[in-house]
Amino acid sequence: MTKIKYKKKKKKKPAKALILYLVIVLIMSALAFGYKTLNAHLQDKLSRFELADIHLTGNKILSEQEVLKMLGLKNGKKLLEISASEVGKTLKSSPYIRSVSAAYSLPSTLRIKITERKPVAFIYGRGLNMIDRENYILPVPQKNIRWDLPVIRGIKEKLGIQGAETISPLAKKAVEIARYASLVEMPLREMISDLDFSNDDYVAVGLAGCKAVIRIDKENYQEQLFIAARYLKDYLDYEKIDKLNYVDVRFKGQIVIKENKV
Repeated sequence: MTKIKYKKKKKKKPAKALILYLVIVLIMSALAFGYKTLNAHLQDKLSRFELADIHLTGNKILSEQEVLKMLGLKNGKKLLEISASEVGKTLKSSPYIRSVSAAYSLPSTLRIKITERKPVAFIYGRGLNMIDRENYILPVPQKNIRWDLPVIRGIKEKLGIQGAETISPLAKKAVEIARYASLVEMPLREMISDLDFSNDDYVAVGLAGCKAVIRIDKENYQEQLFIAARYLKDYLDYEKIDKLNYVDVRFKGQIVIKENKV
């Protein structure tokens, strides 16, 4: 009978595993050191970037010079020392600015995009103001801009302060009507010159180029302005418009027209 001899397996020496472990540690250490060195280098480079240009968009009411004066930024200032949130906070102190976004554009540009408030009408209250679609009262800008907006008159309530939402419910109703009036059919849309709230019974919608007014009420103005627009478009003889005193569209199923006495 043949005897089979079994050889005992030799235990692997730990040297290879240790060497592999040390190599991994060295690689990780090198990577960490490289990252730290690169990060320090980049931070040093970034800290040297200086402001050379401000790219401003979205401004119509405010001039670029006015915006830059508000910010007080000068070329040569460290770009990353400028806080984007502080830029927004500073500019939003202007009553004309609704929102602001600011971002860096390396190596030397600060990009600022502003959204200005959009006035829907002029409004009287301690002088002439403007009011936007969100009922914010705005000062009339000194910049020479042509505004094709109606004038809201005859509101006896206090409006509130500039740069804030009006406290007058009637002024808010006037804005509501002015916004709708900007959507009605031609030619009425372009003919509306003012909205007069002096009379408690109706709103007198003034027409540009003549003394005639359209009488509407405060609650059913959508339907009534639609009727008035169709009347002006289909039936009015514009050669005789100066003879009109008023067109009253407040009554269901009829239009009341009064002409001036000759």
